Amino acid sequence: MDISLYLPCFNAEPFLERVLPAVFAQILLPREILIIDDGSTDKTAEMARTLGAWSPVPLRVVSHGENLGLAEARNTGLRESAGALVASLDADVVAEPDWLAALAAEMDGPGREVVWGVGGELIEGHRIAPGDRWRDAHMRQSWGPVRREKPPFLFGSNTLFRRAALTEAGGYDPRCRTNAEDVKLCEKIRDRCTLVYTPAARCTHLRQDTALSVARTCWKWHYFGSYAPVDLAGTLAANLRDLKKALRLLAKDFQDRDPGNALVSLLFLAGALFWDWRELARACSAQRRGA
Repeated sequence: MDISLYLPCFNAEPFLERVLPAVFAQILLPREILIIDDGSTDKTAEMARTLGAWSPVPLRVVSHGENLGLAEARNTGLRESAGALVASLDADVVAEPDWLAALAAEMDGPGREVVWGVGGELIEGHRIAPGDRWRDAHMRQSWGPVRREKPPFLFGSNTLFRRAALTEAGGYDPRCRTNAEDVKLCEKIRDRCTLVYTPAARCTHLRQDTALSVARTCWKWHYFGSYAPVDLAGTLAANLRDLKKALRLLAKDFQDRDPGNALVSLLFLAGALFWDWRELARACSAQRRGA
């Protein structure tokens, strides 16, 4: 199958020694591998080129001069890829050998031409530290152990799309910056084409979080995905969303009888309210500098 695979990377040097060999070991290989270096300050590009010497297919590094965000890195991957099908794997995700084959199987065969996007299952590799346990409970990038047609969206960590689907959606919205770009893209196309989730395409997440870092990531998902105007009304609306989200998180924590996760959920609420207002302060400061 005519598949291009890209990996959006920002300071991914610690992960590539595990991630890229797993890509090279796929039983179904893509026609090319693209490393999208989004303005990394470490040796991501150098590491990718070094490991690329072992790649069974052409591997190319495309670098941004500055950090533009995950959405723009995905758009670069789309523009630079040549395949009719475009696969994406996050830079901290290790794919099992049959990962790409399992995704491609959902698009191959009679009647499968209606499937325009497929996503796989992401298993959390770390579940012991408080931040990692909270992420596994509240930010799991998976729809579970059962194949599912027409899920609300596909998680961006491991996907395969027909190029036409991504083009029809206009690519990924740069307003999302680092989070929720996958949700917003799927919202544009899910009513016109079929999306499929398959747990047969499995990957392992290498990310490790502190309580603070996972709370901030969760805030980004909801803040940047809301497209809220950065003004007083938008900030108050964001505060209300944060409160509702925190109450849902705490309800699950109490149901699970997990006081550790409940403390992180409270940290999420306090941090989210602060970050909402900090975004407003930054916008006001930028306006004053431009005046």
